[in-house]
Amino acid sequence: MPGGSSSGSAVAVAMGAIPFAVASDGGGSVRIPAALCGVWGLKPTWGRVPNTGDDNLNGTVGHLAPSRAPSKTSRSSSRSRRARREVHGERRLPRPRPGRVATCALTRGVKGLRIAVDDSEWADADPTVAFLCDEALRALEREGATRVKVKVPTARHAGGIGFVTMVAEAALGHADEWERHRDMMSADVRLALSLGRLMSSKEYLHMQALRQRLRREMAEALTGAELYATPTTAVAAPPLRPAAEVCGESDQASINALVRFTFLGNLTGLPAGTAPVGRQGGHAPVGFQLTGRPWDEATVLAAMAAIERSGAARVEQPAVFYP
Repeated sequence: MPGGSSSGSAVAVAMGAIPFAVASDGGGSVRIPAALCGVWGLKPTWGRVPNTGDDNLNGTVGHLAPSRAPSKTSRSSSRSRRARREVHGERRLPRPRPGRVATCALTRGVKGLRIAVDDSEWADADPTVAFLCDEALRALEREGATRVKVKVPTARHAGGIGFVTMVAEAALGHADEWERHRDMMSADVRLALSLGRLMSSKEYLHMQALRQRLRREMAEALTGAELYATPTTAVAAPPLRPAAEVCGESDQASINALVRFTFLGNLTGLPAGTAPVGRQGGHAPVGFQLTGRPWDEATVLAAMAAIERSGAARVEQPAVFYP
């Protein structure tokens, strides 16, 4: 499985067909395909890239991401920064704080940087995935970063909160398409939109209350740290059944494992990037995720560039490659 929605962008970058790509991210659709395809990805702060003119992103979790950042789109950290600038246009960006300019961030290093880690969160990841991500975190520590222990108890429920939020908002946003074109949709899309149409206002509002709790917990965790680290996905790429190419697939167990750590960034709106940090069994790529403070993509990029320089993160050429 290449990662679900927006995975075409990641596949095209991984196989060398294009240098970088643009994608949308409602629950991890930039970072999950990037992680599973072994390239870089960046979901910016919510609102950093305007959603103007895109009727598919009229909810509260959907983000537009230029370049699959640090490299999702590109195959290196520096190229992702350039792609971000080209997609947004610098004039559209909120004025960055002094010292936070992304162009300079790639070379500033991580000395003195504090990286928050919730060990109970990492325990839900596949042991090999967690090991490779911990190796990347250790590489940052060798460069001068410090690991800080935190607790974000509501994070384990981010997948459920995000699912209810996203499908309810998607059902509303695609109401016209549902009435006119539902027969043209794949079975998995029809299932998701059907569930969204069944969500009650009580269920939706209850999830938003939990979402606020999650945002407060993350704000507290990032008070004493600049970044929050997790694996990007709890597992490496799961196998794709042949029938999925025809009718789609809705395997909730696989979906839960893939969005286990990514929905956090969509619910809070915080910037989050994924770096390719190795392969499970020498085959399936693994991603390491870093989440930053609001509007501070620069620090996320700085840490990802540091991992790349250390050799702990790199894009490996796949068997099928077209330069």
